[in-house]
Amino acid sequence: MKSVFNFRLWLVVFLLTMMWAIPTLAQVSDDFSAPALNTGLWTTVDPVGDSSFSQGNGRMIISVPAGTNHDLWTTGNNSARLMQPTANQDFELEAKFESAPSLQYQIQGLLVEQDASNYIRLDYYHDGNGLFIYAAGFINNAPTNFGVANLPTDDFLYLRLKRTGNAWEAQYSVDGTNWSLIFIFNHTLTVNSTGVFAGNVGTPAPAFDAVVDYFFETASPIIPEDGGVVDVTPPVISNAVINPAVTSTQVTFLTDEPSLGRVSYGLTAGLELGTISGSGFQINHTIDLMGLAPATTYFLQIEAEDSSTNLTQEAVTQFTTLALPNELPTVALTTPLVGTTFTDGDSVFMAATAA
Repeated sequence: MKSVFNFRLWLVVFLLTMMWAIPTLAQVSDDFSAPALNTGLWTTVDPVGDSSFSQGNGRMIISVPAGTNHDLWTTGNNSARLMQPTANQDFELEAKFESAPSLQYQIQGLLVEQDASNYIRLDYYHDGNGLFIYAAGFINNAPTNFGVANLPTDDFLYLRLKRTGNAWEAQYSVDGTNWSLIFIFNHTLTVNSTGVFAGNVGTPAPAFDAVVDYFFETASPIIPEDGGVVDVTPPVISNAVINPAVTSTQVTFLTDEPSLGRVSYGLTAGLELGTISGSGFQINHTIDLMGLAPATTYFLQIEAEDSSTNLTQEAVTQFTTLALPNELPTVALTTPLVGTTFTDGDSVFMAATAA
């Protein structure tokens, strides 16, 4: 009986020892495939008070509106962000974005925080001419730049940030398989949380939807992502508005999931003038058709394609550009001739032409 007791005691001690020996992970991976956000894990942070967070179709969307700044700089971290508690230890985190900044100072990226004034940011932003990747560390809101580099724009943008003590390595990818080491730096930080963010800045600041497909601790990724479920549902297009001008037309519309928006157009229903694409996977779409003729009827079709290549095409419709505005004529005096002299009391006949 005593030997059985001793064996059971040994087994308990062994199991507890093994549990203690297994390293805990700094982050919890999430592919956002659940019907709603896991609020037991994640905390939404909205310092400005006008951002929104929504989860659906295996993605998290962090939206910042136009007209107000959601910046991360010397005035504080005003970005809209999704954060989870994180152990202060070594880790490597990875995020996939299905959105690409396309207007000046739209921003999306990764955050590693000690608190709101002490943190590291690794992000993609647009400067009005192109896409950049940027890294910086903040101590009491005072930034230290670790690097900035221009990159080609792509529909999918990935980021990785690895910590080994106070040493950090930043990588980026456009396919999630081939990674490029872009920055190496040292920064002391007592890590308390990690996550993803969306931001903007400008006069006025442009609206932006950061679409996050997943946030992984690379030591424990979710495989298969989204449970291996194949998306066969095409996006739904709504609120389409066509705003013609004299030589251009702006088309705006919404989709119920992040999608690539496109507009095909032409002088006939064959839409022979081509297709204009939006930038990256968006929910709020704005596409401009330029170089049109005044007072001319065009045919147009809106379409949207999600990341699983499900395609929705609206019916072909028509619009007419505005006519040239009326302009004041140019008047030229033809009679009397230049240099003609008159005396008091003379009758003068005057004639002019207008063009």
